[in-house]
Amino acid sequence: MSKTFALRRHEVVELCPTVAEFKDRWPALFDILQINEEFRRITTLHLEPTFIKMLDYYTPKLFTIFSCKGGALGQILKKKMGAIQQTSHQNIEQTRDVVLRCLDNYLGEKEEDLIQEYNYENEDVQQSLLQQVMKIAVCKKDDQEDFSIVLEGVQVMTGLGNLTRVCAILLGFTHALNLTYPKQLRNMFEAFQKLFLELDVCRFSPKLQSLKNKLVY
Repeated sequence: MSKTFALRRHEVVELCPTVAEFKDRWPALFDILQINEEFRRITTLHLEPTFIKMLDYYTPKLFTIFSCKGGALGQILKKKMGAIQQTSHQNIEQTRDVVLRCLDNYLGEKEEDLIQEYNYENEDVQQSLLQQVMKIAVCKKDDQEDFSIVLEGVQVMTGLGNLTRVCAILLGFTHALNLTYPKQLRNMFEAFQKLFLELDVCRFSPKLQSLKNKLVY
């Protein structure tokens, strides 16, 4: 994969194949290890370790910012945070999950634009997934959750385990496949890129700059 990197970059940037076409052409890329490696080849950064490290670093401050938010949004954020404060089995994955969901709301975006939950027993999951351009799909069955990534109607990766890993890998796919961030999720993806991975930090959107200032001071 390392030896064919230049060829892949030429194809994805110059020829702009569909996700389905690229998956058929380079099936080995659609693997957790290879997406991490491809991201490192493009940016020199280690994707998942960096993403998780910075998310954990900002988590205490983010919780403080969310707790101070008033109005209807503040109530939504407090309810989400309360879900982990009330359980005696809180773990780091749960905490990260809640922080990411709260961040999406705090940035003025709709959680359902990023994450779509399905129930295998009640819905035609595959038919619904075909309609998604870029989505994290959470399929529930027997109290178990299966996280997957859907791009241009193609379920490119499944069994990712938790929301944090899915978000990191999804960001990796946007770079590996040269995909444009969805307009309705531009703030969340900017946070992934500029806050958690510190890529292209010379300029922030006003909303992200405001959040960054609160995190620093």
